[in-house]
This record gives sequence, C-alpha cells and structure tokens, in this order.
Amino acid sequence: MDKQQMIYKVQQLAHNQRKIEAVFVREKDSQRAEIAKIKRVMYENFAELLESWLDEPLAK
Repeated sequence: MDKQQMIYKVQQLAHNQRKIEAVFVREKDSQRAEIAKIKRVMYENFAELLESWLDEPLAK
C-alpha cells in the first residue's frame, strides 16, 4: 500500500464517521453523535500526521 492509499483510507474513515454522526444527530442520540464526532476528528488528525510522517525521510 502506498502513501496516498494509506492517507485516503484514513480520510475515508473520517468521512464515514461524519455520516454516522449525522445519523445520530437526526435520531437525537447526542452521546453517540459526540462519540462519532470525536472519532472523526481523531481520524482527520491522524491523516494529517500520517501525511507529514510519510513526507519525512527515514533516519539512518
């Protein structure tokens, strides 16, 4: 798996959490909506970190 595929998969997980959050908001389940929001932010942040980590050269 190359760098772009890894980043895309993590971004897709974040996108899925956004959809899940919307469902729980619509169902007025605020606790689960908050969990989905936290997971979405976590995935978005991880995608950014992964991108920066993969840009750095490996230490020898």
